[in-house]
Amino acid sequence: MRICLAIQLGCTIVCLFPASSHCQGQYLDKGTSGFGVGTSYQSNTDVSAFVYSGGLTINGRFDMGFAIGNLRDEPSHRTIQSVSLGFYPTKQDASASSVSIGLQTAFQWTSNTPGVIASVGVCFFKMTTISRRLSLLPTGGAFHMRNLDNLKQHNTAVVFGLPVVLKPSTWVLLTFNPTITIDEDYETYTIGIGIVFMAPTETANKKTEHNTLEVRRYPSMAKASGR
Repeated sequence: MRICLAIQLGCTIVCLFPASSHCQGQYLDKGTSGFGVGTSYQSNTDVSAFVYSGGLTINGRFDMGFAIGNLRDEPSHRTIQSVSLGFYPTKQDASASSVSIGLQTAFQWTSNTPGVIASVGVCFFKMTTISRRLSLLPTGGAFHMRNLDNLKQHNTAVVFGLPVVLKPSTWVLLTFNPTITIDEDYETYTIGIGIVFMAPTETANKKTEHNTLEVRRYPSMAKASGR
């Protein structure tokens, strides 16, 4: 069961940390809602998995997500599924020392394997702006997993990641997410990509309207400034 718990880390990474867009609330400011989809590949020395995920964020505070993956532990192939809930009690502000905190819980199950795996975790992350369209999101955290059908079967791991966030337009984010998960037996490596669609906010709408009026009023100045 140790191996089973270890590969369950795959979907747990997706649920608890930004290995895909499953918890896209980590990318969104407080007050911003959105939804996202993504995929990731996860592997350790014994097993690997392709995982596909999606999720919804409300006001940048609450996450709801799901994931389904194809687990490969030769010679068998199994399906792994999960659902998750998340809450962000703290979102970073303008101060240099400010960080965001995320709390997550998830439930996972695997075909042909008895039991439901429950997990809880906490992560810390900080959005670091590189340019107007590029940011990094250094992330670290820990989570604990336990088989609800046999409470003696459990595992604990720490996770570190450095997602890259691209913003090609006002309401869209593209993410590339390298992550490593370390427990007492394995190091699990993850590469994920995702896309997040943000719901327009009142502040952003006012800014867009202001820029539109400025272009109409001063077209020559707007052209010179590259708008």
